[in-house]
This record gives sequence, C-alpha cells and structure tokens, in this order.
Amino acid sequence: MKTKLLMVTACAVGLSACTDFEGGLGRGYPSDKTFDRGIDKKHLSNLQAGIWVDPNGCDHWIIDDGVEGYLSARLDK
Repeated sequence: MKTKLLMVTACAVGLSACTDFEGGLGRGYPSDKTFDRGIDKKHLSNLQAGIWVDPNGCDHWIIDDGVEGYLSARLDK
C-alpha cells in the first residue's frame, strides 16, 4: 500500500510539470515563447541577436536581454 501511494504521488508531481502555464497555478505565464517575460516585455523579434560559434564549429543565434537568454542553432557543421 505504501509503495502504491508513493507511486501515485510521484506520478502526480511528474504530471504537474505538464501544464500550459509557467510559474505555477494562478500566477503562470502563457506558454507563448515569442514574448520576453522580463521587465520590458517586448516581442523577441525586437531583440538583437549575436552569433556564437561553439568549440565544434557550429554557429548559434544568441540573444541576451540581461535576465533571460535565448539560444538556437544557426548552422551545423
């Protein structure tokens, strides 16, 4: 019985991460990843991107607005 209760609790905690809102119930943000949720709250297309080359030679777009940072692959070699 104790094992079943532990498994049910673990599943409930694991599934609680699968939500449309970030930050928890009642105070979460919409899951729209195109908006910066920092202090200035501007659209990500308004931010200036730089290029970072990793040690393997792959290029990445990198945007850092001070609080949050964004990184995506630009060119794989």
